[in-house]
Amino acid sequence: AYEYRLSLVGSEMCIETGAEQAAAFGSAGTPAIAEDGEIYFTYWNGTLNTGFDLGAPSLGSPAIGPNDSIMVGTINGRLLSISPAMAENWHYDVAGTINDINSSPAVGDDSSVYFGVTDNHVYALNSDGTLRWTYDTGGPVDSSPALDDEAVYVVGGPDGHARLYALDRSDGSVRWSVTIGGRSVLASSPAIGYGNMVYVVSQDGNLFAIGPAGPLPPSDAMAQAVSPFEIDLRGA
Repeated sequence: AYEYRLSLVGSEMCIETGAEQAAAFGSAGTPAIAEDGEIYFTYWNGTLNTGFDLGAPSLGSPAIGPNDSIMVGTINGRLLSISPAMAENWHYDVAGTINDINSSPAVGDDSSVYFGVTDNHVYALNSDGTLRWTYDTGGPVDSSPALDDEAVYVVGGPDGHARLYALDRSDGSVRWSVTIGGRSVLASSPAIGYGNMVYVVSQDGNLFAIGPAGPLPPSDAMAQAVSPFEIDLRGA
């Protein structure tokens, strides 16, 4: 049986994972598409669709890094960088036993890599896989980070008091943080929209629109729940 197959149906590209592979293992996360057009996704058995063995299952989606490298985390605390030739470039192992990487990494324009771990920390790695910094949010970091030119945005914090953090990409210092409530376990991932507005959904069902900050950092009073059905991205 094939590992995966690309086929064209009309104007749409379809991916068939192969009945035997999909039935036996299932797939997780969202596919990542490299600049060369290659498509990568993970199986529950801890392999990429190419057959590369990750060593443990991956619950998040791969991310594409420099030179079309594939970045992916696993539930045993390993973040891997894999070349398009399916050779490992490097890996970073998170210490401890509570170290699941359940979300997708984010790759910066300088090839730095950011990801959250169930050990309550956000991790930033340099382009060669060495540690740049970590930040302890006080609660599991299950959501995927979002990046702009200066900050990494991620949800963390203690149970019942989750917060959205804006951390400086260079050193991990807190630029600002806002309470959104609910749990940080399996929290939604933030998204950056028009005018650098940051959107995030709390586990208790509120959609927050936060920023832009202007000369002062946002405060809890500046975070407001907006309608889950209608958002005016123009700020009107």
